[in-house]
Amino acid sequence: MSKKKQNGFSVFMQEIQQELRRQGRNVPMRDMPTLAGPKWAQLSDARKQAYQAIAKGDSSGAQGYTRTQGPGPGLNSASRPGPGRMDATGVLLSSKRDFAAEMTERRSKEKELIKSALPPGRAAANESFFFVDFQSLCEMSINGEKRYLPCEVALVEFSLVSGVKRKLHKFIDPGKIPMGYRYLAQSTSDTTHQIPIAEFEQAEKDYRKLLGEIENFLDPNWTEKMPPVFSKRESAERCEWCLAWLADKAGVMNRLDKVYEVDALLGLFSGHLDGKAMSFFQIDELLKTSIYDFEAGTRCDFHEEKETKFCSLGVCNIYTFVAAECLCPKFGVSLTSAHLPKLSVGGTVTTFKMKTPSDEVARDLDNEDYPDSDDDLRPPSPLTFGRGRVLGGLGRGNLIKLPKVGGLRIHEQ
Repeated sequence: MSKKKQNGFSVFMQEIQQELRRQGRNVPMRDMPTLAGPKWAQLSDARKQAYQAIAKGDSSGAQGYTRTQGPGPGLNSASRPGPGRMDATGVLLSSKRDFAAEMTERRSKEKELIKSALPPGRAAANESFFFVDFQSLCEMSINGEKRYLPCEVALVEFSLVSGVKRKLHKFIDPGKIPMGYRYLAQSTSDTTHQIPIAEFEQAEKDYRKLLGEIENFLDPNWTEKMPPVFSKRESAERCEWCLAWLADKAGVMNRLDKVYEVDALLGLFSGHLDGKAMSFFQIDELLKTSIYDFEAGTRCDFHEEKETKFCSLGVCNIYTFVAAECLCPKFGVSLTSAHLPKLSVGGTVTTFKMKTPSDEVARDLDNEDYPDSDDDLRPPSPLTFGRGRVLGGLGRGNLIKLPKVGGLRIHEQ
């Protein structure tokens, strides 16, 4: 019987299997694809090509890779790109990625896309944006990957001219809690959002229905293009994961696979007219403000009653409050109760004055920056990011004109 032809992945599996044996773990080859698959996906293209070259018997294709462990069966020990050392979780040190560099590159691309999409001058004040947030029962680490148990979602549509235009808020049934995480889920709930970890009567169990509501909120006129959604920098990854989880539970393709950073959006908007953009650190300090955390009407009814600030709707509302405080003065837009919480003082709208890191936030602009006519403030035809129709869109509302980019990803192979 002829020997089964090897490929790069089979060579890689043998490498991993050998290393595991040296660690006292005897894993049969039939189980290796499940174990080695995620590690193979993390390898660079050059690393994969080296393994492919060895599988074909071409040692020249593996130049630059030297064996650091014992040879596997039938392999050329002089040219094998052995796995090298592993960390405590069994991940090859040589295959680890530079996530910081990847995130820097991603953010740079995001800024360029948003910057190129914004209309010139004060017309940008008429554009609508969608803010999103998810609450989770807890953060888990399963097979080395971050995972969550989504239990609440909120989206808010906002523009500088109109303020908050629409809101969507839902609780989510997170499903069965994985073994070993029930205590963490209960502890997280008790100390943050206080959403019951099981049998919550307000939680939506029909994931397809929930995803449909999100889609119709973003795209009520079925324009077949998705507007971008924004969340705070440290929340974007969680929101992306939760959207993917929701699509998987609904049994449909995930087209809302990208969440952009509201930090970048505010930074670009702050310098849109005069080029004097606020720094990331200034924006981060503003987004950390606590002056709105317990303002009446900011959170959902459940969290208002619980008197906790950990509410997805409250988080999205605070994004709009910060945007209004920072940007409306620059664009000559008057603040109303649609922009900031309303205080009962003589029936008028009284706003908080946030302590901004830069006096430039409220700087008056020359009259020449204003459009010559109302036509300049008319919202353009909506064009958005994405891969076609997703659960969402905006129809004829005021959307950011964002070009279709064919699925921008955080981790590109």
